[in-house]
Amino acid sequence: MAFDFARYGVSNPKTYGIESLNTGHNADLIYQNIIGRNMDPGGRGYWTDQISTKGDQGYQDMVNSLLASTEYKDRLAGVTANPNITEQELDRLPSAHVSPYHTYSGSAVGGWTPGQPLTRAIAEAVTTNPTSPSANYSDQTNRNVQDVVNSNTAFNSNLLINPVEGVQPRNQTLGGLLGITGGVDTKVAADLTTGELKRIHDDAPSILGSGAIDLEKTTGTNNKSTVGDTITGSEVGPAVIKEVINEGTEDEVLVIQPLETLDEENQNAPRGALEDEIVITPAGEVTDDPRPRPEADTGPRPEADTGPRPGGSSDNSNLPAGLTMADLNSWWSGIDKSQFGGGGNSMNDFMQFMMMMNMMGGGRGMGGSQYGYGGLNPGGVSQAFDYKDMASWMQDTFGSGSGGGTTGSLNV
Repeated sequence: MAFDFARYGVSNPKTYGIESLNTGHNADLIYQNIIGRNMDPGGRGYWTDQISTKGDQGYQDMVNSLLASTEYKDRLAGVTANPNITEQELDRLPSAHVSPYHTYSGSAVGGWTPGQPLTRAIAEAVTTNPTSPSANYSDQTNRNVQDVVNSNTAFNSNLLINPVEGVQPRNQTLGGLLGITGGVDTKVAADLTTGELKRIHDDAPSILGSGAIDLEKTTGTNNKSTVGDTITGSEVGPAVIKEVINEGTEDEVLVIQPLETLDEENQNAPRGALEDEIVITPAGEVTDDPRPRPEADTGPRPEADTGPRPGGSSDNSNLPAGLTMADLNSWWSGIDKSQFGGGGNSMNDFMQFMMMMNMMGGGRGMGGSQYGYGGLNPGGVSQAFDYKDMASWMQDTFGSGSGGGTTGSLNV
């Protein structure tokens, strides 16, 4: 059965016309599509050999191996739990593959960035010659993020026992935006005046390894801010970029979500988001938010219905037997009306109170009265609401009145 290249992100498996080049190119695209990275040199050597020998079956074997890997399963779980998860966050999963260029990979090229002097070991390693042991990064000891965390933890423990002047503990965190990332943690940008490549990542020992960009180092460079990047050096401290507005213009600003200041006793443990979004300039200075805000609705409001209600305020005939309007008025004038929310002295406040009681299940509950006072609703007073309803609720709640015109007659 022919291998389904399109399913795994390969639109043209014959891009280069040369089989060996096609194989490496296709395999990289499949790796990127499934686990978000290029092939590691060891994997490249193995799978290109399998593909050249088995053809389409070699591709299918590679896909099956990737889908069965812990790296893939962890990424899938991360995306399922948070569809908006960033690649940098996925690179912090314990099983995430560590780039040989990562500061703490243990490889000959670990921590090397473009523009730095080349040693023979680095020059040999960056050739990516599959027949050369050094090109396969055979000296790399930390293959995934958990390996790096374990290595740095052991380093810190040894340093605690055997302190070395000038040497500080390493970043050993696994999660959080300043935790270890398996991606390349060293960042460079070109100086706009000299063209020289400059390292722009934060190299503080408690942060190095996270890939965080130090905004103070980006001034005067061609650094391009990217959503999901972790940054330090802003006026509000460490943060993650949530949005880039007016990108590439003089008016460019960054929408960021700041993080809490690191715990003084454990500088490796950022505790997550501190504030809502803040807008800063590319240099890290807090500035105005240029995004339009929805205007407040100042249109006309419907006027309150102040018309007469059925069964007017002096109509005793609409009240339950044994209860008069004098009872109601006496009770109303003698209570603390602030409990009704409005704090006023009108019967309208009483109506608001009635609605509140209805929503809370006051008295005997919803619609328990013979007069249907349960017809009240949270959105307003129904047309059926009248003094008879109020009196019925009061009678059900406080007991029958005597008709004597006193608050006590309601047994309040």
